[in-house]
Amino acid sequence: MTTSIREEYKIENERRTRFLTNLIKEAVVNTIAEQQMPPPPPPIMADPTSAAQPAPPAPADPNAMPAAPGGQPEEFTLDKMIEKLNVIRGGRSFTDPEIYGQLTTMFKTWDDPTKQLVEKTFDEMAKVVTLNADAASNPSEQPTAPPAPAQPPMAPPAPAMPPAMTPPV
Repeated sequence: MTTSIREEYKIENERRTRFLTNLIKEAVVNTIAEQQMPPPPPPIMADPTSAAQPAPPAPADPNAMPAAPGGQPEEFTLDKMIEKLNVIRGGRSFTDPEIYGQLTTMFKTWDDPTKQLVEKTFDEMAKVVTLNADAASNPSEQPTAPPAPAQPPMAPPAPAMPPAMTPPV
């Protein structure tokens, strides 16, 4: 094999690998999105006897709080909130295609009051963690780098040399 054929084979192999990787990622995102979509409503039946069948049990809500030993949901404490926020901060980028797809699916399930509550919560958290109350409400006024320190005054010019003495003529 010549070098150019080897290079072409290597390039083609890399293209194939990237294509298959992207295809797999897309399939995973679509599968997860399908699993998180609510089931379609049952078809309207003309026969009233078929409607008498009991509905299948609803799947467990993945967002439900875990139950404590007494059957009551565990209390959501400040420490638990901080722990969850640290998990989010340490996670993958929100622009990652898989993460973005899952967030899109989750966002589409929220009703307007939930969206407003989440937005308000994020705005309040942004005020706390950025230590800037205006940052969350007006992104155009984000804090900038501190101003550069003023330049020190210029050093005084060096004293002029005395004029050269010329011998008397």
